[in-house]
Amino acid sequence: MEQHPLHSLVRLIEFDRQITAQEQQAQKLHTQIAAIEKNLQKLELAKQQSEKRVFSAQKMVHEHEAVMKDLEAGEQTKKELLEKTQSSKEYESIKKEITYLKKRQYDHEKEVVRSWKDLETAQKELSAYQTQYTSQATALHEQQTQKRAAIQTIESAIKKLNEERIPLEKQVPEELRAQYSRMRASSQNPMVPVEYDSCSGCFAQLSAQDLLDLKRNKLIQCRSCYRFVYLTENMPPAEPGTAA
Repeated sequence: MEQHPLHSLVRLIEFDRQITAQEQQAQKLHTQIAAIEKNLQKLELAKQQSEKRVFSAQKMVHEHEAVMKDLEAGEQTKKELLEKTQSSKEYESIKKEITYLKKRQYDHEKEVVRSWKDLETAQKELSAYQTQYTSQATALHEQQTQKRAAIQTIESAIKKLNEERIPLEKQVPEELRAQYSRMRASSQNPMVPVEYDSCSGCFAQLSAQDLLDLKRNKLIQCRSCYRFVYLTENMPPAEPGTAA
């Protein structure tokens, strides 16, 4: 026995809702994966910044120690000149220069010590962050893997549903199918039952003529939201053995 056209359309719509729900779930998972990717990028950026601080601290240590070596070499050179000079005036001048170089070394030693402390602090922070980074990054990657696997499962389910949809779609008359396709593009719920002589989608009151046409099994669109509406009592029961 051939199914009632409106019943076939309602069944097709209900089936499409299953597909839409799966698609929405897949999209939700894609959004979550994108959020995880952003968190991974933030973790990586923070690690790079920590590594950069260590590099800068190492560079500062190198620069300060190079200055210290230059001061020490300058002092040694002056001492050698001091031993060779025979002029008392020049002797006093070189002694003053040596004193100045020693003072500079003394003052700069503080900078060397400070730069080493900064390096140690930066290295400790990097070491602590690397442990945190590894733990968090591993957890985030695991979440990504799980969500990608879930998406694959959903996509397989959607593919199967689309295959099962084909015979249901063929049961709907071509004219109704075309109208439904247009409405489906603009509304997630394109067909709703009449409740209390009103569209149950937007609650707009239907005209007496619309209600009369519905009782004659005509397909009517709500004049407010343009959804298809139908009378529940006009829907015959599903045929035994038909696809759900």
